[in-house]
Amino acid sequence: MNGEELLSYVRHRVADHQLDNYVHGNRALREYCQHTGFNWLREVEGAAIQFIADRAEYPLAEFGLRRIDGIWVQDATSQEWTLLVEKTLQTFEEYVGTVTDDSGDEDEDPPAVYTLQGPDLLTLRVSPTPSQSYQGRVSGIANTPVIERLKELPGPIEYHAIVGDLWAGFQLEHEGLLRLKSAETENQLFVARGLMDNGRAGVAVAHAAMQKVVRDTFPNRTGSLRWKKLKLTR
Repeated sequence: MNGEELLSYVRHRVADHQLDNYVHGNRALREYCQHTGFNWLREVEGAAIQFIADRAEYPLAEFGLRRIDGIWVQDATSQEWTLLVEKTLQTFEEYVGTVTDDSGDEDEDPPAVYTLQGPDLLTLRVSPTPSQSYQGRVSGIANTPVIERLKELPGPIEYHAIVGDLWAGFQLEHEGLLRLKSAETENQLFVARGLMDNGRAGVAVAHAAMQKVVRDTFPNRTGSLRWKKLKLTR
């Protein structure tokens, strides 16, 4: 389900076909991703990053990662993946000194260690500096994406409606609050409170449905999800 389809779904749920923004939708998507763990956003694809000859620094902002779990490099001959060792800036500089010869050049080996610089993991530095191109990959947790009209939502498609249900709940709560502030009669107060109650109920139902996503995201393949039967004794 993309953003346009999700918006149509929410318009139908709240009976407001003039809704034209993703404000509460992005709030719903962010809460959905945080609650379920969104481990499907882990960047683990090969060649996600390429280490280039004679280049030791690489910008990471384009990956949108808020947490990095590991950085890997693929051996050009054996094709095996090796996990780079993370070091602090000080220990990284000390390591660079150990692989640098008298002329100031580093040993020509695949990258073995790395350090991260910048407040938002902006720059990756590796050592030794590669003498040829190597394929690499980055694993970690990405920032929650924003809803875009033609962009597919993250996660299993069968659960995208939960984001719409949560969005609809937020939207009804917001509409009820606006009406409550401008209500002048008892009937208007009744309608406003009814919208808020319906919205809160919708949010609660969506939160309960998220448990299914959590179970599917972190499946227990070695055990049973059924309740254990208790033996009856006389």
